[in-house]
Amino acid sequence: MDCLQPPPYIYRIITQPIAVISFPTYLTVFLALTFLKSDVSRKYQLFLIWNVIENFALDVYLIFFLVPAVHSPYILFRGTGLLSHLGFSGTIQFLITCLIVNIHTLYMTEIFYYRYQSCIFNYKTHKFSYFVKSYVYLIRTLIITTSIFHFATYQDATKIEAHNKLNALKQNKTDQFLNCSSSFLLIPFTDYVSTFVLGAWIFITVILTFSLPITALYINISIPRSTSHVNWKIQKQLLKRLVIQFAVHEILMGIPHCMFIYAVLFGYQSETLAYSGFVSFSYHGIASTLSIIFLTKPLRNYILTNLRLERTPIVKITNNKCHFPISSVMHN
Repeated sequence: MDCLQPPPYIYRIITQPIAVISFPTYLTVFLALTFLKSDVSRKYQLFLIWNVIENFALDVYLIFFLVPAVHSPYILFRGTGLLSHLGFSGTIQFLITCLIVNIHTLYMTEIFYYRYQSCIFNYKTHKFSYFVKSYVYLIRTLIITTSIFHFATYQDATKIEAHNKLNALKQNKTDQFLNCSSSFLLIPFTDYVSTFVLGAWIFITVILTFSLPITALYINISIPRSTSHVNWKIQKQLLKRLVIQFAVHEILMGIPHCMFIYAVLFGYQSETLAYSGFVSFSYHGIASTLSIIFLTKPLRNYILTNLRLERTPIVKITNNKCHFPISSVMHN
C-alpha cells in the first residue's frame, strides 16, 4: 500500500481549515501579550504566552507534520504528514507526540499551582497545600523522568516496535500498513518500555483528573466570607474563570487521553472514535486561546482597541490574585 496515503477526507476537512482561524489568532494574542503593559503580573503573562506557543506548536504538528491515520483494532498510527515525507520513522514521531503532551501536562499543572497560590491567602499555612505541592512535584518528576526515558530507550524501543510489527504482520499478512516505516505499533505492557511509559501516562492522567477538581473545590470553600461582598464576588468570578480554563483543557485534552487509555486497556474497533480524539486535540488550541481572550479583560480590550486601529491605552493586567485589593482586581 501507499504508506503516505492520507487519513479519510472527512478528518482532513474538519481539522485542516481550522488553521485559517487559529494561526492568526495565536499570532494576535502572542503579540498582544508581548506588548501589553504590565507592572503586576509578568509571571502570569508568561504563563499565557507559554500556552499560546504550545497551542500553536500542537496545531502545526498535528495538521502538517504528523497527519495521523489509524487502523483498528491496532494501537497504531501511521504518519502521513511532512515528517513521514522527510523519512522520519513512526517511533520518532511517537516520541515527539509524547514530548508535546508532556509539555502541555506540565503547563496545566504549573498554571493551576500558580493560581492556587494566588487565590489562597497565606497558602503556606494551609495543610491542604501539602497535598497540592505533593502532586505538583510528583507530576514534575514523572514528566521529566518519562521525557528522558523516551530518548534514553530509543534504540530498544525501535527494536521492540519492529519486532511487534513483524509478528503482527505474520498473523495478518493483508495488513500491509505494518510494513510502513512511518507507522508506530504499540503492544501494551509486553515490554519494559511500553510498561513504564503507559504506566506513567495513566498515573498522571488519573492524578490530574481527580486532583485538580478537588483543588478547585478547596479554593471555593476557602474564600473568606468575612471580606466585603464586592471582594467576595470578585474572588468568585476569578475562581469561575479558573474552572472554565480547566474545563477547556479537561474536555478537549483529558477526554481523548481517557479514550486512549481505554483503547490500551480494552481495545477498540471504531476508527471514527479514534479520529475524534485527534480532532479534539486539534480544536483544543483555538478553544484554549479564545478562552484566554474572553477571560482576561485587559488582553481583550488591548486586542479590540488595536483591531479598531485606535490609539492604544496603557492597560494593566493582574495575575488574578484573589487577595488583591479591589482596585487592582477590577482590572480583570
